[in-house]
Amino acid sequence: MSNPQDAATPDPDSGITYEVVDLSSIAHPDTETAIQGSALEPSGLLVDADAPIIVDASRPGESALPAPFIASDVDPLTSERLTDLGDVLTVSIPEYPTRRADDVIHLFGDSTSEPGPQKTVSSVDPGEVVEVQYTRAQLEKLGDGQHELFYTVIDRAGNFSHESPRITVRLDLTRS
Repeated sequence: MSNPQDAATPDPDSGITYEVVDLSSIAHPDTETAIQGSALEPSGLLVDADAPIIVDASRPGESALPAPFIASDVDPLTSERLTDLGDVLTVSIPEYPTRRADDVIHLFGDSTSEPGPQKTVSSVDPGEVVEVQYTRAQLEKLGDGQHELFYTVIDRAGNFSHESPRITVRLDLTRS
């Protein structure tokens, strides 16, 4: 291949960082197989081993994700109000930089050791808000009191975002 950089022609407006990796410089058991003839793409197609492999190393949301938001009339969130909401609390995730279909949004309550619901992004229409729902059971597990909700994103390439800003919700589920 004459110049590996020639093959990496990303859309400059995509927000994705591209790197061309020369497999011959990497010592890994699978590398030798990939260099000797052809490599298997995730789609299952065989490609010429001299073709560059483009690695998406971009963090979803780049350097910062926008804060999630919830309806203003759920503070505090009582059992009666949660019942009125169909036993779910909807957390809205605004559009973030480099959002792509197949990104997985993970919600957390208070810390990453308290995993909540998750949702896979199915479309990326400009300005579209992704809604992720906490069930009554998940909220009851958090317990009554003040909680900080936030999210992270993992993209299809396995890149992790930073944590989003946190929002506070008061749960008072023992009160009707």
